[in-house]
Amino acid sequence: MPGTRCESTESTDPFDVAILGAGITGAALFRELVSRGHRVLLIDRADFAAGTSQASGMLAWGGLLYLRNLHLRSVIELSRERDRLIEEVGEPASTARFRYLPLRHGGRPRWMVRLALELYWLLGSCRRARCYGERDFAERALLKAECFGDSLVYEEAALDVSDARLALEWILAAERMGGIARNHCEVQPSRDPGNGWALDLRDHLTGEEHTARASFLVNATGVWADRTAQALGLATHHRHVLSKGVYLGLPRHPAHRDFLGFEMGQHGDSQTFTPWGPIALWGPTETGLERIEDGLEPAVDDVRFLLDQANRNLRDPIHGEDVVSLRCGIRPLAVKRSAHAPGHSLDLSRRHALDLDREARALTIFGGKITSSQATAREAANRIRSLQPPPCATRQSHARTAPAPMWSSPYRNPDGTPLRFVAPEHARNHEHCATLWDYLRRRTEIAQWVPNLGLGRHQEHRDTVRALAITFHGEDGADVALAELTARATAQATLLAKA
Repeated sequence: MPGTRCESTESTDPFDVAILGAGITGAALFRELVSRGHRVLLIDRADFAAGTSQASGMLAWGGLLYLRNLHLRSVIELSRERDRLIEEVGEPASTARFRYLPLRHGGRPRWMVRLALELYWLLGSCRRARCYGERDFAERALLKAECFGDSLVYEEAALDVSDARLALEWILAAERMGGIARNHCEVQPSRDPGNGWALDLRDHLTGEEHTARASFLVNATGVWADRTAQALGLATHHRHVLSKGVYLGLPRHPAHRDFLGFEMGQHGDSQTFTPWGPIALWGPTETGLERIEDGLEPAVDDVRFLLDQANRNLRDPIHGEDVVSLRCGIRPLAVKRSAHAPGHSLDLSRRHALDLDREARALTIFGGKITSSQATAREAANRIRSLQPPPCATRQSHARTAPAPMWSSPYRNPDGTPLRFVAPEHARNHEHCATLWDYLRRRTEIAQWVPNLGLGRHQEHRDTVRALAITFHGEDGADVALAELTARATAQATLLAKA
């Protein structure tokens, strides 16, 4: 709560480890280190999972696309981690039926796709259901019948909660074991010879400032890891190649139950159509970037490309005004520092890389994804242990607390039933939810499932959103927060109109 957000970071005793960056990788590492007995501080200058970790396609997949370049090790490891995610995480992830739709004309031969899926099943140690063909399925109602024959069905993993919510669940689990996490907190780390790191913290929301100390530092800042490592003078052997991914959130057809994959015929890439609540995610793009700043928001060309791809495959025409929401994230792909730039980002593996600077007592994490986040955390924790053994006994309890109280909102599913979200007061008091945007975009799916970022196509939910704004900003700040949200919604609507 305001006024007390930073108190528990003030101590004469240093933390064992401080983690910069609270995306999916930082969250997984936070939980792993705390469970091993470390005293850990997790810091993010924005909200938790406010970067790439809020913009996935909602799948935790085993790396099927890497078969084309014979990255068999990546496929084996990602398939193992996909299954481990399902088994260990429980409710936030589950097995999902995926339909791949080979083109009738111009695409890969159906036998070749079937063979690849059989190999994929074998590399996954046959733990998922074996691939099979199916001609008649409900989702045919969505498709241009002349484009597709039989579907090929196999299994992947999908998130039952949003990607940002998964990261939050892991952060909250670590806090229940004694870890300390702070969002909206700027940090200026500096080397403290002989004593690790001094961390000058400033809370963006309260303005409070103080200094914490940590014996070891982890740079888990995702796409910002290169700049962070350079600013801190850390020795690294890897760098990031950046790729921008954009998804369209479209109204979900009543017959749409399974995850769909469409062959594009470009760079061996494919598009997915993912059912998610009252919408379905179509995408992604795969656009190489030179600068982070060029990929923080979707562009008109991104939307036009995705609309064109959708209209090639889907029966009913899709236009810009039909789009409910947009998701935009930057994939950080790890390569050796000396590596030449690839012709296309799909030629790169999504494997992570860890660079340990023993002199600085710091670790930088490059790459990573939802599927392998727990494996990355285990490997990073093992590296850290070589320089910073845990002082406490291992803490085994990862049990979740009682379910959060839910809010039966005025928002509706297509069938008229109310959409239910975590209650705003609970999010504010128990989930580090400090702003209206935190709540609409990451604690709930409102900004993704309801047009105009929750305001509604005709501003019909404006009063509801203002009431939510009062919960987080009070009467004095509610109108400012509402104006900022309206400006975001107007910018998105303008972008979609141009597409």
